[in-house]
Amino acid sequence: GAFRKPRDLTYLIGLSMLGVALLEGYLGYSLVDDLLSGMGLAIGYSVLVSVPLAGAHLAELAWGGPFPGPPAFWSRMYIAHVFLLPLLIATLLGAHLLLVAARHHTQCGGGRKTEKKVVGVPTFPGQTPRSLGLASATAAVLFLLGGLVQINPIWLWGPYHVYSGTNGAQPDWYLGWLIGALRLVPGF
Repeated sequence: GAFRKPRDLTYLIGLSMLGVALLEGYLGYSLVDDLLSGMGLAIGYSVLVSVPLAGAHLAELAWGGPFPGPPAFWSRMYIAHVFLLPLLIATLLGAHLLLVAARHHTQCGGGRKTEKKVVGVPTFPGQTPRSLGLASATAAVLFLLGGLVQINPIWLWGPYHVYSGTNGAQPDWYLGWLIGALRLVPGF
């Protein structure tokens, strides 16, 4: 029942954060401008164009023209990845946490638990240090990965060109559902 009233807005904001996080990951993956990320952009363009009724207009809005788009597309993608989407995620996260604090989490009935009386660990000093510790550990791992791990080195694979293609292109794990759905559709 986390999606029912009075927590429906909390659920919708959480679902929106998932969509924005997927878009953030896709844009970060595509900023490298190597063969694999270029193929990912071509697939993204094709998926956007295939949206019924509005697909061509959405692709024109996102890419600013036919694929691969004008040179300004890369700077728009960078600004969206580094500034706009993190700001949107922070705003949605703040609203989500504010609603969770105001309306509390759902809990199974029984014992002393009721809709009005929440039984469990208090937010402060119980849950806040745990959440901050987890957030700090996650940030540390991400910074270490960003500084030490090499992913798709452009100096080895070269920049993306429209005439290049590979059969080895597949999306990252968070877009695996898309390639699975494409494989389920029969070839006409």
